[in-house]
Amino acid sequence: MIQERREKYNATHTYALCTAILTYVIQEIDVKESKSEVSSDEEKKNAAKNSMRANLKKQEIASFFVDISQKKIETLKDHVVKDAFEFSKYLRHACAHKDFFPHNEGEQLVGFTFKLGSENGKNKSAIDLCESEFKNIGKKLADLYCEKLREVSGDITREAQSVREGGAVF
Repeated sequence: MIQERREKYNATHTYALCTAILTYVIQEIDVKESKSEVSSDEEKKNAAKNSMRANLKKQEIASFFVDISQKKIETLKDHVVKDAFEFSKYLRHACAHKDFFPHNEGEQLVGFTFKLGSENGKNKSAIDLCESEFKNIGKKLADLYCEKLREVSGDITREAQSVREGGAVF
């Protein structure tokens, strides 16, 4: 295990943390509602997740992810991405399905290029995200997710514990 962070691996470290957050949060909020009986706690959590999804669908990418340059966002709007939820969802798909490649400056990894596109694989467009942009995406999604759960339960310790027990220790 690496005991201290080395500058050389900052982009890799950021990618690993953000990918974990991105895939977990988007998977959680993109699950369709279950018709089976659920406890009142589960019902509250589902309401919070639906609220988060609705919130992201109303947000423009530039207003939610303010650290991504407007020029990068404009190239996405011409293709398939309409809002912060779609952007997050397609970014999650790119991470989960290896539809990305490293972006180097010289010998230094500075970010990644992600191919975002429709569910059927058509109309893909690419976006380069540097370490700070990717870090802020993870932070915004984690903050919003925790905020929404806190609104309905007041205490997200149990939820965080279940993530930890599942092996996703940060």
